[in-house]
Amino acid sequence: IFHEFRNHIHVDSLLKEDKDYPVYLAIDPGDTVYSVLFVQLIGGEVRVLDEIYVSHWTHQQVVNEAKSKKIWKMVQGGAIDIAGKQAHMGMPRPIAEWYKDTGIHLIARRQLVDDTIELVRVALSFNPDTGRARMRIHPQCTGLISEMGGGPSPMVGAGPWRRFEGKAGLGPPRNDDNHACKALGYLLGQKQSLLRPITSTSKSASYFVKEPWNGSEVLSGN
Repeated sequence: IFHEFRNHIHVDSLLKEDKDYPVYLAIDPGDTVYSVLFVQLIGGEVRVLDEIYVSHWTHQQVVNEAKSKKIWKMVQGGAIDIAGKQAHMGMPRPIAEWYKDTGIHLIARRQLVDDTIELVRVALSFNPDTGRARMRIHPQCTGLISEMGGGPSPMVGAGPWRRFEGKAGLGPPRNDDNHACKALGYLLGQKQSLLRPITSTSKSASYFVKEPWNGSEVLSGN
């Protein structure tokens, strides 16, 4: 799906957290794959710093792993799949469990798959103001990179997010191998709700706005 993705452009081994900005969680809970991305949104850039990408883990195992990350203390919110508001097979709602166990508020709103794909695609695009892609990913995020088509998946039998076969190979997206990509798209779709200015003078007042660019939504910071 993401033909724009290139390892040499979007994967950056020198990427580090900026301690002046918050970290946001992008979550797609599941049993086959439970994906959590740790993301900073700074000055028009999407910086994917770390991930949890695991199979058949309990919620508590995922939370414990998240809390063990050195950047956990910088987490201030995030977004989760709309399904995270639903109880499954008698289990508690993931969005409620995350708040109970961490105090982190997560946004869960319905979002079309095509909109999710477009948000990620725009983040992969070139930013003429910086001379580099709008999104950079740390190489330790192997789950996200594999779904983008940049390498083998850490999950057995998984791979890049693809479309169903059809005319010119442009059928609807398959509903597998898309966990981290969808989580990232959810976060980008809720960026305006997440990135509200705290003060007019602090760096944390930076937020993303919509501007026209080649007919698409772009990510840019004020």
